[in-house]
Formats: sequence, C-alpha cells, structure tokens
Amino acid sequence: MFEIRVKHKFIARHALTNYRGATEKSHNHEWLCEAFIRSENLDEAGCAVDFIKVDEALSKITSEIEGSDVNAHPFFNGKSPSAENMAFFIFKKLESKIENHGAKLVRVTISEDPDHAASFIRE
Repeated sequence: MFEIRVKHKFIARHALTNYRGATEKSHNHEWLCEAFIRSENLDEAGCAVDFIKVDEALSKITSEIEGSDVNAHPFFNGKSPSAENMAFFIFKKLESKIENHGAKLVRVTISEDPDHAASFIRE
C-alpha cells in the first residue's frame, strides 16, 4: 500500500458558534490542509496519484472559502465552522475527485496554527 500527502494553505475567517455559550469574534487563520491518499497500485509514471491533480482539486475546493467568512458558506449553515467541520467539508468534496483515479482518500487534516489541528478519517 502506498500513501501520499498533499499540503495546501489558504486564508479564511471564521467564528465558532455555540463556543462556551456564545459566538466568538470572527478572526482569520492561515489554514493548512493536508490530504492523505492511499493506493495499492502505481500508474505508468510510478505514482499513486498525481500530486498536481490533488493540488488542483484542493485549490478549487478551498477557493469556495478562501479570503471569505467560512460562516457564510452554505455548507456551514447551522454548523459551527470548526476545524473538525472544515476537515469534513474538504474530505467530502475531495473524496469523489480522488476515487475517480482508483485511489482512496483516507484522511484530511486541517490546522489553524502549528499547534492545533483536527482530522476527518475514513473508517
């Protein structure tokens, strides 16, 4: 089994809802998204998945929220835009794009800073 990791950074603003009984003040992060993909096979170039295709997919997905208030995105209507929910959002959007290439997306990790991260993991 082969595993690759692709990192992608983007800037977006959010405010957790129902955090300690209130909505926190909106603030920016330079988010780091990491996608972990596994494949039992390699393509003719010796790659599990083309890094560039994953980069392009992550860029397209994160462009929906980059430079904006994540709270305003329809996916987060009724959901707090926590790192956990952002990891789930990106995982669900990226999953079909990866599986079209015969590989499996197994985890998306979102870090809001070097010390704090959350992941959505396929079980």
